[in-house]
Amino acid sequence: MKRVATLAAGIVAAISFNVSAAQSFTLSSSDISANKPLTENQIFQGFGCSGANISP
Repeated sequence: MKRVATLAAGIVAAISFNVSAAQSFTLSSSDISANKPLTENQIFQGFGCSGANISP
C-alpha cells in the first residue's frame, strides 16, 4: 500500500510540474533580426560547424 501511495504522489507531482512549466516567455535580441537566418557570429564553433560562436 505504501508503494502505491508513493507512486500516486509522484504522478501528482509530475503532473503539477508539467502544468506550471507550460508558461510562455518572450525572447528578444538586438543582434538577431526576426525571420532572418543567424549570422556567422551566432553560429556554433564545433561539431562540424564553423561560426564565430558569439552569444547574442
